[in-house]
Formats: sequence, structure tokens, C-alpha cells
Amino acid sequence: THTLYFLAQVYKELGQTQLAAHYCMGTLQRQLSIDNHDPHDWALNSGTLSCYFLSQRRYRDALYCLASSACMLAKQGAGKEAGDAKEAGDPESEVMARKK
Repeated sequence: THTLYFLAQVYKELGQTQLAAHYCMGTLQRQLSIDNHDPHDWALNSGTLSCYFLSQRRYRDALYCLASSACMLAKQGAGKEAGDAKEAGDPESEVMARKK
């Protein structure tokens, strides 16, 4: 995960934004798959990545990032409201179902 993150940062500094976005997306996906993330930071990073995709007219990718961010925040909010008694849906599964 750290390697992907560092590659994203390097490519960003080199001005290769497409590769930076690719590695940033990979970092977010890896964090989600191994459950190694802060939900608020993850949602913010996903939302920020959507801005890049919008600027490149990659609307499907932008929507995917925004929907993932919204699901993550909803899951976090549901856990707090229910005192973690109820488990919200898996954000990745929900977004993948919507993407089809």
C-alpha cells in the first residue's frame, strides 16, 4: 500500500497526473480490501480523486469515486448512530453493483 502511495506522489511531482491517479486509485482499493484506512480520510481522498477524473472528462470514474466516498461516509455514520450495533453495507460491493 505504501509503495502505491509513494508512486502516486512521485508521478504527481513529475507532472504525470494520469499515472498519479492510477496509483492513487490503487492505493484506495488496496486500503479498502485490507481494511487499513481511516474512513473519513479515505472518503476525502476518494472525493478528491473524483475531481481529477472530472477534469479529464472521465465521468464514470468520477462517479465511482464519489459514490464510494458517499458509501464510506454513510457506513461510518450508520455505525455511529447505531452504536456499532448495526453493520452498514460494504461500500465496495454497493458501488460495484451500481457501476454495472
